Amino acid sequence: MKKIKFIIGIILVIILSVLAFAQNDTNASDNSTVSASVINETQNNTTPVEAPPESPPAEPSVVCNAEQCDSECVQCSDYICHSPNFTCIEKFDVDKITPKTTGTGINQLNILLKNTGSVDLYNLYAEVSGDGITTLERTAVDKLAAGDKDYAFVKINATKAGMIDLVVKLYMKSTLVDKVIGQLNVTEEKIAIVQETYNEAQIAANINSLKPKYKIVEAEYLAKKDSGYNVELIYNNLKETSDDIKNAQIYLSEKDFKKASISVGVINESLNELSSDLKNAKKKNITLMDKIKNNMIYFGSIAAAIISVFGAWTLIRSKSKEHIDKLKKIKIPKLKLKKKSPEKKAKKAKAKRKE
Repeated sequence: MKKIKFIIGIILVIILSVLAFAQNDTNASDNSTVSASVINETQNNTTPVEAPPESPPAEPSVVCNAEQCDSECVQCSDYICHSPNFTCIEKFDVDKITPKTTGTGINQLNILLKNTGSVDLYNLYAEVSGDGITTLERTAVDKLAAGDKDYAFVKINATKAGMIDLVVKLYMKSTLVDKVIGQLNVTEEKIAIVQETYNEAQIAANINSLKPKYKIVEAEYLAKKDSGYNVELIYNNLKETSDDIKNAQIYLSEKDFKKASISVGVINESLNELSSDLKNAKKKNITLMDKIKNNMIYFGSIAAAIISVFGAWTLIRSKSKEHIDKLKKIKIPKLKLKKKSPEKKAKKAKAKRKE
């Protein structure tokens, strides 16, 4: 009981401190209002003072745009005039390489590049080498805006079957900027090169067929997430697949049927991988500490309710004790009964006999 009283006392002290602080703020604001009114009255009663001389005009601000680029501005390789605080980051990475399996002979690799820097990049291409693999031709990306993705194409000749380690060299304006290691499964069977002919209506139909597939995978992801499965890593891949569908539609609208057709194949492969990953997802291991953290609000509410009940009970008990003590202090006067004397009793008895 002493501990409960001590806790209640601390809570009351905190409440009183908050109230006192609020009162001090109110008084301070009132004092500031009074001071402001006094200052205003003083200013109204004083004689006007001549205005000080005008300060010299401020220095002109730095201009960084297409028409004017001051020396303080930043110019990167994208030939754009940026603000003085801008940082030029020229970087791009390999996002995907498709197909993952090809046959011996002459084949094409589709290398999806992503601009991970802060400026637009120009003339990006890749060259591929490995055990029995040589680059025959390459198609560059003319311009890749910051944050965007686009395909660079490489025609290779594979002379050896097996799981081949690829060395992908990335170039920007004929300058080697990075090397990426990948793998390509080369089979003995030669894959015939099909003449590149594209049907716009068929590509559009293929892109539209991807949308319901994506919706199914997305619904499965949300169901797994709500059920407590460990699917956090799948979310990024799902978001990238959604972006790929949008990019495929952009390629189609720009009449770039080759990129649109390749995107359809890549998206189909990504959706199949996502579906497989979701099926193999495992539930999270929830520890005792996780359960406590998740239910901290409920524990706090229960604790507050218990403290309130005990506080009310203690208050009622103390009040009832005070009333009992007050009742004990009240003196009730005793009533004195008059006793009849024996003589009066004898007289009444004689009177009854005579009657």
